[in-house]
Amino acid sequence: MATPDTPIQTNMAQTIFAPMGDLVGKISQPASMRLVLALTPSEELDQRASDNAYFFAARFGFDANTQVREQVLRIQSQHQLTDREIRILKRGKILQIRNQQVSLEHPRSRRISSQVQIVCLSAFAVMMVLALTGIKPSLTQSLIQLGIMVTWAVLTFPVYWFALRPWRVLKDAGLVQ
Repeated sequence: MATPDTPIQTNMAQTIFAPMGDLVGKISQPASMRLVLALTPSEELDQRASDNAYFFAARFGFDANTQVREQVLRIQSQHQLTDREIRILKRGKILQIRNQQVSLEHPRSRRISSQVQIVCLSAFAVMMVLALTGIKPSLTQSLIQLGIMVTWAVLTFPVYWFALRPWRVLKDAGLVQ
């Protein structure tokens, strides 16, 4: 029996740790999908992506059914493309999915028209900057020139990223010349 000067000991471990669940299991699980993708061997990544639609979407950035997932993985291994390159090709509309068939399509006219757009925008920006140059430059003139160059960058970045960058990926993979 406890007396007023002896402490009472209680075992509260079950009530304290019960809501936390399995701490070892929670600690051993990776915190993010990026960590899983970085630490898992490529064969296992391919198997998981083929079996699991959520894992495939996290890996490549788009949803697909089982048949399309297998075709994308086949194209990736056949042409030795990285996950990032597959995402670039999909974003640039080079990796086409039609009627459960996956193909790589890049019309040459699209690349040429994109290069022409960048050249025209660049020539126009250079002409505008040169037209504003004077003998005595002012702060307003410099700010206008800076605005022209920022506008040029804003207009050419999407053309490069969505048209020329995917073509560069295909060229590096040896699929186009």
